Amino acid sequence: MKSRGWFLSFLFLLTLNVFATGCDPVPGKPLTLEQKTEDMMWLFSRFNEFYAPRKYKEEKYDFNFEELKKKYLAKAKRTENNEEFYAVMQEFVANFRDAHTSLSLTPSVLPGRARIAFLGITGERFGDVFRVKEILPTINPQEYPLKKGDIITHIDGTPILEYIEKNIVPYRNLGNMDSNYTAHMASLFTRISLSLPIPTKDTVELTYKPLIKEKYEPASSKLVMPWIIRDLQDFKVELKAAKEAVGSKKEKSALWFNLDNTEVALLDQNGNALTVNDLKFLYQGPRDFDSNYRFMTIGGWTTDKAAVKLKEKSKGMDKLKLSRKVPENAIAIETAENYPAYIKGEDVLNKKGRPTGKKTLTGYIFIDSFSYDDNTASEIEVTLAKFQDLGVSEVIVDTMGNPGGSISLMMKIAQAFSNLKVKMPGQQFGLSRWWLDNIQTEALQSTGAKKEMFTRLYEDLNSQYEQGLRLSRTYNMAELIPYELKPNYKIKKNFKMTILVNEMNASCGDIFPMIMQENKLAKIIGVQTMGAGGNVASFMQAPNSRADLRQTLSLVVKADGSYLENNGVKPDLEMSPNKMANQLMALETVARVIKARTRCEARLADL
Repeated sequence: MKSRGWFLSFLFLLTLNVFATGCDPVPGKPLTLEQKTEDMMWLFSRFNEFYAPRKYKEEKYDFNFEELKKKYLAKAKRTENNEEFYAVMQEFVANFRDAHTSLSLTPSVLPGRARIAFLGITGERFGDVFRVKEILPTINPQEYPLKKGDIITHIDGTPILEYIEKNIVPYRNLGNMDSNYTAHMASLFTRISLSLPIPTKDTVELTYKPLIKEKYEPASSKLVMPWIIRDLQDFKVELKAAKEAVGSKKEKSALWFNLDNTEVALLDQNGNALTVNDLKFLYQGPRDFDSNYRFMTIGGWTTDKAAVKLKEKSKGMDKLKLSRKVPENAIAIETAENYPAYIKGEDVLNKKGRPTGKKTLTGYIFIDSFSYDDNTASEIEVTLAKFQDLGVSEVIVDTMGNPGGSISLMMKIAQAFSNLKVKMPGQQFGLSRWWLDNIQTEALQSTGAKKEMFTRLYEDLNSQYEQGLRLSRTYNMAELIPYELKPNYKIKKNFKMTILVNEMNASCGDIFPMIMQENKLAKIIGVQTMGAGGNVASFMQAPNSRADLRQTLSLVVKADGSYLENNGVKPDLEMSPNKMANQLMALETVARVIKARTRCEARLADL
């Protein structure tokens, strides 16, 4: 392997540094016992003062916060170097099993501060195993034992999912094990010591099955490979070049880099291109009060241009085809640019799923994110009006892998699907002086009804805070945007609707199907969603390690009074032909979904 081959894998980690505002890199000198203690106390204080679900997590996962603090303070004091200390910090945060809550440490271009361990491949979840997606282009593929498409079933004799659970989840736990399996596949063979411990063994044994002429070998083979471990000093020139490329005025729409004449793009956990705006959204903080309901983790890199066409410039069906299969006879809705939509004729099926000889028109809408401008909700209204005019009876809304975004946009889109007032979920706020100051600032900077709403919200929350409460009473989310949620009277009759979800639906991607299910506007088909229920804020920085912490500051409350956090949305019908990002296209025909819905309704009728 060439010495710089790891750089492509490491690139996505560096990008977090590029867009984090005011993030200082990790220190060069070993932290003293006093410094480690100070940083752990800083970390504990953030969970004590700001973390909204703290009591909920203690009860759900049966631990005591004070005892947890003592345990990890003692553990931190026993660490012999900075890397071990960072691992203890990550491990403490992982105890809360929260997709929105994470600790990040900024890499340095200077030597002796962090290490990288890699094998030279990136891949994706393929059911319960790992499938090789790409081999680093700086490696000669003729000399590399693994090929694109090969599947790895075991690492050091341990099944892949079990290996993730034992070796990665203890340091980053999303709170839903199925989500952990999917999201952490990219971390298996590229480790940086700021987030995961470097493997202690020099080699790793892989059990794999080669892909030969589109078929996998029936028998497994074993392969022993060395972990390539490097210090950042060897690559500081490349690091500087990457930062300058992202920071240049000629900013490309997608995050493209050039290394040895090889273009590389960054992907999210679902295999979609990460744009410059995506990372600014994530790491420069929310645009406004209600827009920070989003989960995303960097999934890896790719050199396949076709897979990551400039995402921000791709609209309508061109955008849809990047991540879904489109039926050949689908009729596109031309005005649907941000949320691609089409119509397709299908056979009417009976209760046994057999054709009746009749035809019906089915509409399809793809909602991949709620991070667009709030005005784009009107696009959904236009699409639904066209569906209605053309006689569409069934509507399928594909939200699989939706990481969230703006809560106000999400509520407007939910309301657009009904000619009746849609009941929104509740929300409880973590009470702290910092959070109250933010709400008071929002009130002072607003005008009209919004100013009055935020002023009353501040006064009510402040009163609860002064009473000693640390979690507020439940508020209706609609109070965040008073007078903006109106029934869609253009719809004469609500559609028969199905929503597709999977384990990577998070945040607003959780909340939207929950709203539709609770208002009986749709049946949910797929896999239980992640359960990332609340808004997020970033706290910078720990005084010595310079760690940054993102935390959940509120809890979304379901109609039955339970929390969305860690529970997610349970589908009306479990249908999981895929559990990995690249196969979100598995539900490729509308007919299959309609058939699944028919089975779903038959089951519900029997209950």
